[in-house]
Amino acid sequence: MRTYLLRLAVLAFTLVIASGCGNAETAHEKAARQKNTAYEVAGIRDQQAFMQMVAEVQVAVAADDAEKLARHILYPMRVNGGAVTEISDKEALVAQYKQVFSDKMKGVITAGTPESLFANEQGVMAGLGEVWFGATTDQPQKYGIIAVNVPVE
Repeated sequence: MRTYLLRLAVLAFTLVIASGCGNAETAHEKAARQKNTAYEVAGIRDQQAFMQMVAEVQVAVAADDAEKLARHILYPMRVNGGAVTEISDKEALVAQYKQVFSDKMKGVITAGTPESLFANEQGVMAGLGEVWFGATTDQPQKYGIIAVNVPVE
């Protein structure tokens, strides 16, 4: 009887141990999961690709390169400031670049760091909401500026 109880106890212990195996998240799995969580609420699935796009936007704005910046806009881009308008395509952005991307706006964009960006279900905000980034639902996902809040002077 003692042998039977001992075997039963060993079996129960083995089952308890085995039931926990595979459920523990490895450090690699945790790092991979956390890699994409900062902007996930905004629909951003690849944080690294998103941050690459932000860096390219910063370079384009610092160089005053409207053509390059135009490649990082998700059209139509909403422009709020006085009246609400939309920039529908690359040509319209290039034509209105100076009005939309003032020195102050360019400063907000170029000063942004990953730590200074804020994400919610509407997108990822730079500064105090002057610039909003978003994502498409396409595969692969595309990232870009979705809205600009131009200060009314």
